[in-house]
Amino acid sequence: MQKALLVIDVQSYFLERSPKDLPAKIAKHIRSADYDFIAFTKFRNLPGSNWEKSLGWKSCRSKKDLVLPKEFSELATKENTFEKHTYSALKQPDALLKKIQERRIEEIDICGIDTEACILATAYDAFDHGYKVNVLFSLSYSRAGMDDEAKKIVLRTLQKSKESNMGEVKLYTDGGSRGNPGHSAGAFVICEMDDNVVEKSGFYIGIATNNQAEYRALLKGLQKVKALGVRKLNVFMDSELIVKQLNGLYKIKNKDLEPLYRQVKELANNFTEISFTHVPRLMNKEADDEVNRILDQKARAL
Repeated sequence: MQKALLVIDVQSYFLERSPKDLPAKIAKHIRSADYDFIAFTKFRNLPGSNWEKSLGWKSCRSKKDLVLPKEFSELATKENTFEKHTYSALKQPDALLKKIQERRIEEIDICGIDTEACILATAYDAFDHGYKVNVLFSLSYSRAGMDDEAKKIVLRTLQKSKESNMGEVKLYTDGGSRGNPGHSAGAFVICEMDDNVVEKSGFYIGIATNNQAEYRALLKGLQKVKALGVRKLNVFMDSELIVKQLNGLYKIKNKDLEPLYRQVKELANNFTEISFTHVPRLMNKEADDEVNRILDQKARAL
């Protein structure tokens, strides 16, 4: 089956508010995969566009807004880079669609920025043109924080979930509080055993302590992993205190943590095997980054 990858709008304008390591992750994926065709898109908001007329948005027009990251320098060429002026990469101009048709592509992977907008629009167009569609969620990002919502839509309407009845996975969780107690957030990252990210999610908790946030992040992650049908679970956290409490090495001295601890233990009974391992923060970077993203977002809104 001939397969293509579409990298949507990973350009200077949108990268200003996106994870800095996204281009490197996509480049690494490209070099390790075997695609029959790879294309990159760059969005330009033309004068008089519907974005200007209906939304009053006049940005993303200059050449400096359309610069691809240095990580793509050896991958993107004039022949496989396409400027677009619509949400979908497969509408006007139709040069990209023609290239895909000429190569007899049957399946299309899609990644980039923004999951809930241009990626989703491109995915629907590809589906309507008869292609099997896969949105690579671990290589995509929503600047509006709507990755989970977009994923639910895609899995409901465009592609089968690969997540049901998984045998063994890794779960990375992290929680943090600015103030301790203060505004808090949690996050979890679910990975297959080869470290391929299945799902990543961050969420605002409210006013809580660091340890409360750690437990709430773990609870959210365990609930999601349970829903995936996982039987064997490897949990990794950078909180040595929580890990030692869960492994029975430390007693729970804080009354506010006791109910959270019991909930974790109850959920743990749903797995045939479960382990809790302490790791350095560097090894829990994706979850940690997600917590900071949520807290930064909250700080800007205050």
